Parts: sequence; structure tokens; C-alpha cells
Amino acid sequence: MSIQFNTTEIIFDTLKNESSEQLSKVLDTLHRNDINKLSPHGMAPIHQACLDGELEMLECLLQHNADPSLQDIEGWTPLHIAAATHNYELTVRLLSEGADPCIYNNDEETASDIAEEEDILSLLNTATIALTASTDGEEDNNQEETDLLEALKKAHKHNNVNKWEQSLNISEEGSILHLAAAYGYTSLVEYICEENVINMNTRDSEGWTPLHVASYWRQTDIVVTLLSHGADVNLTTKLYSKFTDL
Repeated sequence: MSIQFNTTEIIFDTLKNESSEQLSKVLDTLHRNDINKLSPHGMAPIHQACLDGELEMLECLLQHNADPSLQDIEGWTPLHIAAATHNYELTVRLLSEGADPCIYNNDEETASDIAEEEDILSLLNTATIALTASTDGEEDNNQEETDLLEALKKAHKHNNVNKWEQSLNISEEGSILHLAAAYGYTSLVEYICEENVINMNTRDSEGWTPLHVASYWRQTDIVVTLLSHGADVNLTTKLYSKFTDL
């Protein structure tokens, strides 16, 4: 990681003393890669914005090519900082921009290891599961989906779905439908909806429905499936977000 003084210090000074509009003007005059260079104190502007809890500044930096997974000199990413400062909104914004929740800092900690707030931890765990699912390979995903679907069918046949869900230890992620929506398990979602196994508008601890989850993780097929089965489009999270806001 390279260290440069002039341009990064200009950005840091603007972060501290100016508005997001002025920051945007400054960034427009600089090379697009300057935004991801570390200053002499070992941080990039995106780390400082997260440390300060400045959502508008973060938004501006992201719009100008800031790396949401960039590590500082201690290996901390913006997600580490958002988790450590208990900032749910920053966590949501970073994840929506593709921030990697699986990165370890120099102390071998992920953002989930640092998070103390339950809502942030739940969000990071769901993101980690979704990322792991996407990187494990399509064949592994298909097999896992098949196994889950067969197990769910058996549990449903014996009126034992709740106990089966508990055995999966997924309470932090919500229901099996939330998990299927995050993974993009279309056949699993279709079975749940068609057989009315679980209320498709069920909420997790933050008020997210499976439709919110599918929209957030850009699982278009799942969104279409849920909508076609009558998922409620007007439900909001605890932060008053509809699925179209995510």
C-alpha cells in the first residue's frame, strides 16, 4: 500500500472542515486512484469518514471510486470501523456497495468479530453467508439447496418445521426463507411459498422480510417469485425502508 502526502491530506482537510458538496468538487480535480491511498497516519479518507460517522461524506467518497473494502495500516476495513462504532447505517451502505465482510485485520478479526450490536452482527453474518454461498461454487450451492429442500419437505410433512429451523441455528439471519432469499435458492423459495410453509412476510429482528433480503442482495429471481406469491410491498424495516429502498 503506497503512502502519499499531498492529495490525501487535501482530502482529509476537506473531510474535516468542508461540506460533502465541497468534497465532491475537490475529488473531481484529483486522480481517481488518489482517494484510495493511505495518508502518513495510515488511513484513507474512507476510513476517516466512517470513524467520524459521516454518512454523506462516505456516500460522496463511494461515488468517487473509494474502495469499500480498503484496509488501513492495521488491516481495518471501513466495515471494521462501522461495526466498532456501532453504526448500522454505515454498515448497510458499505455492504450495499460490495464491502467484503470476510476480511481479517492484523489481529485476525473480521468485522463480525468486532461487532457488539446485535442488529449489526446479524447483518454482517447474513452478508458473510451470502458471500460464502457465492464463492463456494454453483455446484456446491445447488447441492446445498437440494439438501435443504428435501429436509424441509420432510419436516413439513411431519409438521415439524419450527423444530427443524431451530436445528439449523439460523435465528440471527431470520427464517429459512430469509436465508434462501439471501442465497438465491429459487426452488426452496418457491416450495415455501406454494406450500405456505412459512409466512412470506415474516420478519427478522430488524424488521426485514425475505423480500427486503432478496432486494438487498440483488436476487432478482427471488424478488419476482415472492412478489408473484403476494409478498407485501409496503412493509418497512425498523429503519422505515421498503424493499425498493435497498
